[in-house]
Amino acid sequence: MAAVDEIVFHQVLGWHHFYDRSTPDIALLSDGLLHAAELVALVAGAFLLADLLRRRALVPVAAWAGGLLGAGVFQLVDGVVNHKVLRLHQVRYDVDLLPYDLAWNGFGVALVLAAGVLLLRSRRDAGAGSGRAARGGGAHAGGEPADAPGTGPGTAPATGPGTGPVDAVGDHRARGAHGGTGRRRATGPATGAMPTVRPASPGAHADGPRRRRDDRPSGRRAADP
Repeated sequence: MAAVDEIVFHQVLGWHHFYDRSTPDIALLSDGLLHAAELVALVAGAFLLADLLRRRALVPVAAWAGGLLGAGVFQLVDGVVNHKVLRLHQVRYDVDLLPYDLAWNGFGVALVLAAGVLLLRSRRDAGAGSGRAARGGGAHAGGEPADAPGTGPGTAPATGPGTGPVDAVGDHRARGAHGGTGRRRATGPATGAMPTVRPASPGAHADGPRRRRDDRPSGRRAADP
């Protein structure tokens, strides 16, 4: 708001300067100091706004409320303190000051009221958001537990060899005890009981039945006892 005052009323319209109780040179110097101070404030505010945007913590309604509040407070301080208490300058010279003072201070009051409305709206929205979050947390705490991964609605059960718990245990025991051979693992539906494992026949072999050693033909006759 200081920038608007300094540019519009000090330079464009030329109604007053920041300090009019001295020479024109001092008045011009006071305007330059005011302009430098407002530029520093604008740059600092821009950095604060950029930091809020970077942290994703900016609330647009609250930001607008803060801007309007700052502008309204500056307008009221300038119109009451600078114009009437310290008398550093007036809104305009050689005219009836009452309409100008009323318009100046009235505009400041309107800005403060608009900022108050926006602040109330921002707090109401924040309270409603926290209430919804609390109700959502209570529903999760007192309701049914969340579905485990892979067990939600519409999830098809895993099928295939080695996917069932019983089948995997039986396969592990059969392979660990006999090195993957020597026993055959029974297959069937997993009903909660361990699968039956039966030993292979003594003469069984991976390539077929093995002939007994006594059945092999021999060119020599057995010696008589």
